[in-house]
Amino acid sequence: MSDLSDQELTQHLNRQTSKIEWSELERYYAQGVVHLIDGELDLIEVARNIIQDNAEFVKQHLEAGRIRQATEAEAQAWHDDNTLLWAVVAAPYVLIQCPQPDTQSHTNSTTLN
Repeated sequence: MSDLSDQELTQHLNRQTSKIEWSELERYYAQGVVHLIDGELDLIEVARNIIQDNAEFVKQHLEAGRIRQATEAEAQAWHDDNTLLWAVVAAPYVLIQCPQPDTQSHTNSTTLN
């Protein structure tokens, strides 16, 4: 995927992103590859930066706690409710984000151009 332009990669990631029940993600959580993305960040932008190996972007958000592994308490709560989450693969990670109650999309309008 590194051969794709930013716009092509964004479009690809938009097509690959969907809402999925936690029960479908639990096996990936058990492998330690599920990362929770803060609701203030654009899920697609984070995935794109991980795929493009933008270490500075990733480091900044990891240190701020805006990208982090899901906790056991979160996983249990999502299991109990079989929560529906936005998810996209940015190998080797599965990035998830809780849907925002006041939005219908997982991206901001700038990424769809």
